[in-house]
Amino acid sequence: MRYAASIILLLISLPMQPNAQDITDALRPFVGLRGMGARALALGGAYTAVSNDYSATFWNPAGLTQLNKNSFYTSFGHLSHSADISYGSNSASISDESYSRLDGIGVTFKVPTQRGSLVWAFGRNMLHGFDNNLIAPIDNSGGTLSVLENGGIQAWTGAMGIEISPRTSFGVSLNLLTGSRDYDFRLTGTSDDIAYIIKAEYTGFSMIFGGLYRGDKANVGLSITMPTYYKVEDIGVGSLEDVGTNEYKLNMPFKSNLGISTNFGDFLIAADLHFIDYSQIDFDSDIIDLNDIIIDGEINRAIAANLNSTVGYGVGLEYLLPYSNAKIRFGLSDSPSAYKNDVGDDRFAISAGAGMLLDKQIKLDFTYIRTKWERQLGSELFTQLIKEDAVDGRFLFSISYRY
Repeated sequence: MRYAASIILLLISLPMQPNAQDITDALRPFVGLRGMGARALALGGAYTAVSNDYSATFWNPAGLTQLNKNSFYTSFGHLSHSADISYGSNSASISDESYSRLDGIGVTFKVPTQRGSLVWAFGRNMLHGFDNNLIAPIDNSGGTLSVLENGGIQAWTGAMGIEISPRTSFGVSLNLLTGSRDYDFRLTGTSDDIAYIIKAEYTGFSMIFGGLYRGDKANVGLSITMPTYYKVEDIGVGSLEDVGTNEYKLNMPFKSNLGISTNFGDFLIAADLHFIDYSQIDFDSDIIDLNDIIIDGEINRAIAANLNSTVGYGVGLEYLLPYSNAKIRFGLSDSPSAYKNDVGDDRFAISAGAGMLLDKQIKLDFTYIRTKWERQLGSELFTQLIKEDAVDGRFLFSISYRY
C-alpha cells in the first residue's frame, strides 16, 4: 500500500473488522495531495508566489490576476508505482502499476476593468488517487492476501482573483469535493477464507484564500486552506457478519503555504514552505463499537496521540533557453509523514520538465516527478516490523490555449 498504516490495516485489522473505521480512514482524504499543473510540479510545487496560469486555483488564486487573456487549460497525468514490502520472514513485491487520469481542466475569464485586474476561473481538479494493487503471502500458511483498490477525489472549482492595489492581489477558490473509493479484499488458501468489498462515497467542501505581492525584486505569496469538510458513506458487502453501511464526517483544520519567487535574467527561482497540523483532524459519527460506545472518542484520541504537525518545502529553478521560446525546469520537494513515529517516511521528490510556446496562443508543458521513500513501522497487534521501499513516477502533460 502507499501508506504503512494502510499495510497494517490490511494485514491486521481488516481481516477481523473490515468495516470498522479507524485513524487510517480519518487521515486518508487529507494526505497525498497530487498537486496540479506540469509547470508547478516541475518547480517542486514552489508555486505560491508564481501561480500565473489556471493551476493558481489550486496553489494561490490571487495569482489569477497575472493572466492578461482568457484561457483554456487541461492537464493529463500518468502514475507508475512499485514497492517491496517485508514483514518478518514474509515479503511481497508489488509489480509496476500504471494509472492514467485527467489531472485538471478549466477556463479563465479576464473581466474588463478601468484599472487593475479581475479574473474568474472554473474547472475540475484531481486531488487524490486511491489506485492500488497488492498481492502478498500470509505467514507460512500458504494463504494469499490480495487487494484491488481504485477511485479518487476531485474538486469542482470556482475561483476569483482581483487586484486591490497596483502590486497586491487577493483571491479565493471555492471547491465542491466529490469522489469514491472501491476496495476489494480477498484472503484465500486458509481455513478462514474472507472476501468483501467496500465502496466509500465522498462529498465535501473546501475554500482557499490567497494573497500575492509583486515587488521590484521578488514576489511573495500566501495561501490558506480553510477547514476542509468531508462526509463519507461506507457500504460493505462480503463474507463477514459486521459488514454494512457506516457514515461519518471529517474535518481538517487550516493548511498554509508561504512562497517567494524572483527572476535573475533568464532564471526564475522559487521556494515554498507548507504547514499542516494532522493532529487536529476531527472524526464525527454515530458508529458504535462492540461495547455499544460511540467510536469517535477513541479515534480522536488516536489522532492526537499518533499524528503531528508538519512543515514541508519545495524549491524550483526555471531557465529560458537562449534564442528560443522554450524553458527547462528542475525542482525538489519534501513532504514529512503525518505520523509521529514514522522514521524515514518523508516523501522526497525530484522533478524535471520543459515548456514551450508554440505561438502566442498555445503553450505546452511536460514534467516528470520521481518520489521515493522507505518506512519501518510496528503495531501492538503485529509484533513483526513492517518495512516498505517504494517508488512513484509521475508524468504530466499540460496544454494552455490563450485567446
